[in-house]
Amino acid sequence: MWCIISDLDGTLLDSSQRIPAEVIARIQRFENAGGRFTFATGRSLDSVMPYLGQAGITTPVILYNGAIVYHPVTGEFIYERFLETRKTEDIVSAFQDIQTEYEISLLAFDREGAYYLEETEFIKKQLRKDGIRAQRTSAGELLTKQLIKIMLIGGHEHIHELKNLFSAFQPINSEPELLEFIATGVNKGAAVKFLMDYLDIPSQQLAAVGDNENDLEMLQTAGLGISVRNAVPSIKAVSDYVTRKTNTEHALIEVIEKLEETNYMTVMEHGGLRR
Repeated sequence: MWCIISDLDGTLLDSSQRIPAEVIARIQRFENAGGRFTFATGRSLDSVMPYLGQAGITTPVILYNGAIVYHPVTGEFIYERFLETRKTEDIVSAFQDIQTEYEISLLAFDREGAYYLEETEFIKKQLRKDGIRAQRTSAGELLTKQLIKIMLIGGHEHIHELKNLFSAFQPINSEPELLEFIATGVNKGAAVKFLMDYLDIPSQQLAAVGDNENDLEMLQTAGLGISVRNAVPSIKAVSDYVTRKTNTEHALIEVIEKLEETNYMTVMEHGGLRR
C-alpha cells in the first residue's frame, strides 16, 4: 500500500489555508484501507499542530523544510538538524547590512518558538497566515539561541534579488515572498529518506506531492513524484504525474484515487506514472 507525503501550502491547503472536509474524509478512507498519509512542510510545529488534529495524522511529519521530523503520537522529535552557529551569525549580519536598502523582515525559529527583530507588516501577515505567535528580540539575543530556521520576508521582487545575494547560504524559496535558511545539506528529500527508513517503507511505495521549489528533492526521492496543477514549472518538469486539479480543487483527492487505481507492479516496471 502507498504512503503519501504531501506539502501543505499550495498543495494540500486551499486558498483559505484550510484542509477541506472532503479531502480529510478521503485521507481517512485511504488510511482505513491500509495507506499512510503525512505532511512535509516548511512550517513550524505550532503552525502545523491544528492540521494534525483535523486530519488525524499519526505518521511522523516533516517540518521546517526537512530540519525536523516530529512524531505526533509520542510527541518526540525523532530527527533534528540545527543551523550552524557560523551560518546563523553570517545570515543575521548580512540581513542587518542590507535591511535599510530592502524592505524585508527577519523571522527565526527554535524549538521554543519564533522570534522577530522588528514588528513589521510583513511579520504580522506571516504570523497570521501561519497561525502562530512570536517574540520580539535583539540580534544579540537571537544569536544565543539554537535556531532551526531563519526566514526573510518581503515583496517577491526583493526576495528574488536576495536569493542571488544570499546564494552562499543555500536559501530555499518555499513561496515567492519567503527566503528560508536551514542547516547545510538539509532538505525535504533527506528527511524523507530518514522517515522511510524509520517506517521501513521502500521508496517505490512512496508518493510525494508538492508545488514549489522546496519540494524538489522530496519529489525526486519518492517512487512517484507528483505535482499539483498550480505548481511552478520547474517542479512540474521533474514530476512523474501532474494533477488535473489545483490545490483549491482538491488535488489530493485526485492523487489518492489515481494511486488506488494504479497497479503497483506497473509502476515498478515503468518507473513512473504519467498522464
